[in-house]
Amino acid sequence: MRFIPRRQSAFVLALGLMLFAEPLRSAARPPLPGKIIVDAKPYIDDLLAEQWKENKLTPAPRTSDAEFMRRACLDVTGQIPLPHEVRVFEQDPSPDKRPRLIDRLLESDDYNAHWSGLWTNWLLAGPMPQSDQRERFRAWLHEQFARKISHKALTEKLLTATGKPSDNPATLFLLAHLGLEVAPNRQPAEGRYNVEPATWRSIRAFLGLQIGCTRCHDHPYSVDWKQKHFFGVNGFLRQLDVTADGALIDNLQLNPNGTIRYKRPNGVFLPGIAVFLDGRTMDFASQQTRRQQLAEHMVGHKNFAPALVNRYWGQFFGRGMSRLRTFDDFGEHNEVAHPKLLEKMATDFVAGGYDYKKLIRWICNSDAYQLQSVWNSSNLPPETEVWFSRMPLKELKPRQRLNALLRAGRADDILTPAEQRQFRQRWLRVMEKPDVADEMDYNICVNWKTAPVYFEAALMMHFDRDVARMLEHQRGTVAQALHAGKPAAIQDELYLAALNRHPTAKEKAWIDRELAKMKPESAVAFWQDLFFALLNSSEFIFNR
Repeated sequence: MRFIPRRQSAFVLALGLMLFAEPLRSAARPPLPGKIIVDAKPYIDDLLAEQWKENKLTPAPRTSDAEFMRRACLDVTGQIPLPHEVRVFEQDPSPDKRPRLIDRLLESDDYNAHWSGLWTNWLLAGPMPQSDQRERFRAWLHEQFARKISHKALTEKLLTATGKPSDNPATLFLLAHLGLEVAPNRQPAEGRYNVEPATWRSIRAFLGLQIGCTRCHDHPYSVDWKQKHFFGVNGFLRQLDVTADGALIDNLQLNPNGTIRYKRPNGVFLPGIAVFLDGRTMDFASQQTRRQQLAEHMVGHKNFAPALVNRYWGQFFGRGMSRLRTFDDFGEHNEVAHPKLLEKMATDFVAGGYDYKKLIRWICNSDAYQLQSVWNSSNLPPETEVWFSRMPLKELKPRQRLNALLRAGRADDILTPAEQRQFRQRWLRVMEKPDVADEMDYNICVNWKTAPVYFEAALMMHFDRDVARMLEHQRGTVAQALHAGKPAAIQDELYLAALNRHPTAKEKAWIDRELAKMKPESAVAFWQDLFFALLNSSEFIFNR
């Protein structure tokens, strides 16, 4: 285990505090260079610029190439770039190098791995009963993204999947949310499971509506959503059943007339029947199963495309286009601040074949995505964040931070695949702790129990044996940087490895003063502590 001596602990703390201020400084906006539009939507820039003018907002400066590269790599692939990749990108004189970077990232397998992880967290509520099931579902999603599946096709697969998880992992979405078993004497009429979790999670994931509370009462903030709406959708799922060998099936003997009993707050039970949110009823004469009809209704709903666009926008900008930060809570209580923009992007998303990658290109090639995180007197947070005149600071998700740590520390050169797998398991046991009451907020950190997580993560960084090995190994980042010889070159390599940027003049001067105080035999430990400080700095765990 690695213990940090008192002098070095003070050094780490001081440097960490200095770095914490770096993302928060303000700056003047330089002129934008000529923009090459590659698979972009100019109206995104035009509509946001109108909002900036109307609200008298001065947008933040454009990002540097290094800052843009780190942001794009983390957002698109969940990884950070390597030092030589940053240098090559900075030295590339091509005016279209940023769009080309996005294209390259989207074609990498890291993209498939990152987004399959995000969708796993969005769709599954906490760990599956069997520890391998969650990874099976993630691997299946990875394969779907590698095959360039559309959002429409993915939704249909998830809602209509049948069979055993070992044969069809798509079934795990509904298997995870079957809910409580109905009393045996009522199962023939009402179905085997109440499937309430599957109902509200499907509506929220695919339509961006949080109407889970209408299981028990009418929506308190929206007159449009009543209990009858929730149980109308619920009726489409009441024939779900699980065989003795664990296969998910549609049991046509269950709930044959499609009626559901639900309890009003006053204790009175009312009958309901399968009716979709927009009033379309179940067709009993159809050759389709109820779930197939539900999938057809879901992808045809007016919210289907806007919900996905808003979810992805929120993933890249840290908040959706509505007044509230959450990206999956449409309704009169949460007004959309950019209705024209959301509508046009949703329309183009449908016309483009529900293609995730096209949507990501439009977002990442926009001016707003390429703004710095700094603010000025006109766009102070949090009131102005909804106008996207600056990039909100986004905390790295557990797997992003894990990937960044392993890449910065050159884990591939130091740890065996088995050791990396064990390190990942240790890390995620500590870091992946969403509030079990609402795990779909997990990826925007709304309900995180942050204090225990930060404390445990700090302990792990200080005392985990593999973190120490990455700092001290002869093939590690510090040892390789020392081959550069001159202190300035060593600094540059360590900053590029951890933060994907060069040290500022202020940081160079401060580190040079500290280095001058060191005895020659302490130089290696000094550089190790510097790198350790960078890996623990706020700049490392935030994406600017």
